[in-house]
Amino acid sequence: GHTLVTIGGAIRNLGKIDQERKRYPLNSIHGYRFAAADVAALADELWRYPLKKRRHVQGLRADRADIMPAAAIAYDMLLQHSGFDELIISRPGLREGLFFEHFLSHLPHPLLPDLRRFSILSLARIFGFDDAHSHHVAFLATRMFDDLQGVHGLDASYRELLWAAGILHDIGAIINYPYHHRHSYYIILNYTLYGYSPRELALIALIARYHRSKGKPKPREMALLLSEEDVRALPILCGMIRLAEYLERGRRQVIRDLRCHVDVEQGWMQIEALAAGNAAIELWEAERNLDVLSQALDMEVELVEGVWRAA
Repeated sequence: GHTLVTIGGAIRNLGKIDQERKRYPLNSIHGYRFAAADVAALADELWRYPLKKRRHVQGLRADRADIMPAAAIAYDMLLQHSGFDELIISRPGLREGLFFEHFLSHLPHPLLPDLRRFSILSLARIFGFDDAHSHHVAFLATRMFDDLQGVHGLDASYRELLWAAGILHDIGAIINYPYHHRHSYYIILNYTLYGYSPRELALIALIARYHRSKGKPKPREMALLLSEEDVRALPILCGMIRLAEYLERGRRQVIRDLRCHVDVEQGWMQIEALAAGNAAIELWEAERNLDVLSQALDMEVELVEGVWRAA
């Protein structure tokens, strides 16, 4: 393969030292990319320190201070001889592998056909999400993404992150409702979503954070993890989920679907919300929250009501 994945407490602790020095914004070690050059530098540094000084190295657990020089040198040698320019740290290790092998080996493989989807839905269920509401917000948001593909030009990977944020956007309500968008952000960032990279985790959390009309979408402390394209995509995706949230304001799926009509030359687009009943509240709320998507796409956005007709 082309990726070196490592397990074990020693490499997790070495990675934590590197995270501290780089002011890495996530608390999780899972999926962390540790450059070979940084492993080599740490190996060269730690063996020079006496034990007492090693115990005070930021990020290094005091009870592992005695073995860290040897561990760092071993990983440095591994990288040198294997030719990899980095390694990826896995949070699950030998214990988890033994558990799966002992208790689940009789089950058909793969155990989880879609690990990423399972991770999102598992987290949502842990925090008692509103299944119908969350899935409908995700549906409306991804519908906008698809209809506006020719305008925003984002690749399909962003669509999946938008869906994930739609499912998870309200999980923070279990703590309290007034600031649930912030709580959702915190929960997502501090939960290991298996199958997702740290960058993707940051984007999902940010999109969920800005699903409400509470501030202009910004990368905040997650900027270190994001690419230029991610920074461009963030307000677009936040604008979509925010509109989807307010079109589902009553949590009754009265806006069954939507269609987007675009005139690129005139810099104008129309979002037609297809209602199956009185949607006055949803349309009023959504009308007040068109600005984020409008500014992100640099287009005038009009919201109109259409009539839902079942196929």
